[in-house]
Amino acid sequence: HIDRVTFWGLNDQQNWRSGHNPMLWNSDWTPKDAFFAVSDPEGYLSYTE
Repeated sequence: HIDRVTFWGLNDQQNWRSGHNPMLWNSDWTPKDAFFAVSDPEGYLSYTE
């Protein structure tokens, strides 16, 4: 069980590791699959299985 997740940046463009695209949102603020996996893990897993 994970109680908390910390992110260091806002979107891929505004991140200190921007060349690696590490964030939950693209530079145009559209959510990536990782956003849905973090916000609703069970729903994401049932959707992707």
